[in-house]
Amino acid sequence: MSRVLAVIAGLTLVLPPAAAEAQKPPRYDAYVVCSAQMSAPPATECGKKKPKMAIFVSKDKHVTYKICVRFPNKQKLCAAKQDAPKGVKRINNITSIQKGDHKVTWRVDGVKVATYVFEVK
Repeated sequence: MSRVLAVIAGLTLVLPPAAAEAQKPPRYDAYVVCSAQMSAPPATECGKKKPKMAIFVSKDKHVTYKICVRFPNKQKLCAAKQDAPKGVKRINNITSIQKGDHKVTWRVDGVKVATYVFEVK
């Protein structure tokens, strides 16, 4: 019996590269910058008068995403579905001047893939 267990314990599952890739969850970058420059670093605090842009990048495949922002006054605003070609930065301007926390969410095929909170001061 111990030989059988030793043989079973020694087995490893090896998947072909394509099958292994198919099992990986898709990867996304999603964040907010307080600048008109897409190359600006992610920010968690923005000045009231600063531009604010939500950035979304699908790293693995072309997807359609939906973005929503919940404002400090609890109102929620969502944009229509948008294309995100693989590896391309997509931007959405956030024109709020409300002071307080803003929560941005991105969904792909109805599934939440990212959330980002930033504060307007």
